[in-house]
Amino acid sequence: MLGQLPVALTRQGARFCRQSDGSIVPVFALALLPICGLIGAAVDYSRASNIRTGLQGSLDSAVLAGAQYGDSVALAVFNANFQPKGSTVATPNFNSNANGSYSGSVTAVVPMTFVGAVGVSSVNVGAKATAISLQRAPLCALALNPVTSGAFQVTGSGVFTAKGCAVQANSTSANAISSTGTASAKADEFCVAGKGSGRFSPSPTTGCPAVADPLAGLVPPSVGSCMFTNMNVTTTTTLAPGVYCGGLSITGNVSITFSPGTYIVKDGPLNVSVSSNLNGAGVSFYLTGNNATTSWGGGGQIALSAPTTGPLAGILFFQDSLAAPGATSTLMADSSASYEGALYFPTQNLTLTGQGSGQDLPAAWTAIVANTIKTTGDGYYTLKYGSSRVPFPEGLKRRTVVLSQ
Repeated sequence: MLGQLPVALTRQGARFCRQSDGSIVPVFALALLPICGLIGAAVDYSRASNIRTGLQGSLDSAVLAGAQYGDSVALAVFNANFQPKGSTVATPNFNSNANGSYSGSVTAVVPMTFVGAVGVSSVNVGAKATAISLQRAPLCALALNPVTSGAFQVTGSGVFTAKGCAVQANSTSANAISSTGTASAKADEFCVAGKGSGRFSPSPTTGCPAVADPLAGLVPPSVGSCMFTNMNVTTTTTLAPGVYCGGLSITGNVSITFSPGTYIVKDGPLNVSVSSNLNGAGVSFYLTGNNATTSWGGGGQIALSAPTTGPLAGILFFQDSLAAPGATSTLMADSSASYEGALYFPTQNLTLTGQGSGQDLPAAWTAIVANTIKTTGDGYYTLKYGSSRVPFPEGLKRRTVVLSQ
């Protein structure tokens, strides 16, 4: 419709030029008419062009939002951004397409002020946009604390590696992510709400939006009556799931097998001494009540994996957010330890400790969500993301939405 303006004005100008009667003054006065018409056309065209630009920008924002949150959010974003400026705007159309993309289109009618005299009372303008979702490296370490210094910290002389996954610190501190000594860390991406420094590869991306706790919706297991009280295991044995009141301690050079199920450790710590060997598939450890922390020594072999089905599928450790908030739990996490599942300590500080070894953790994947995360000692700590029957938490998977070119 905008293309009709030059045609209409050209016709009027040609008609004027074919006239040869009259004096100079009337001719000059008449000559001003197409000039004024051209100026008016330029004003109308500029206005219509600006409205179309506004349509496109608002629709771009709308499809980016709609690809993540649906049509209602897309419409709300469009309406919040677009300024009609006298135009009449149709309701945008949004579609989720079979190829996974998300598209939108919208039209508007712009009334013409100056070129109505040549028969162009309005013009139609429109916009189209398409957003696509691209997979990003999932999170295998997320420090939830919003303000503390050293929310994610590597210390000593160890090496932390996140293979095929990313590390996020929600803290807005100027030192939210840091390394001390000769410790270093590698990951697909380091993302921090605040700032950080140290031996990180690649360098941390600063100013990242905070990530909401992806496991906050976990339903705690029902805590029944005590099945075991102040239990201290000193000999090789097989343990059964249940409620361990007063804590559970494993001491000495022993081998322990955990039968599948949920181990509820209530009102006491879960402690494992140096040189203990632990094995268990399909197990979850739930820490609740007073002094419900965990401390695991090194020197032994650990091979634990979370359940593949059920309400705690994929969850290996689950700290009740009201259990000893602000306390520190410690896990031995060098190459002699395999934790296949999520280590969830939402209000506790998790420290990983170990001794030197260059091998990967044998678990297919390990993910940590904790108030803060810290490594100590000279160990090689490797988290990774890989295929497994143990389901990886959906909330730790990440995608980014971009406009399709």
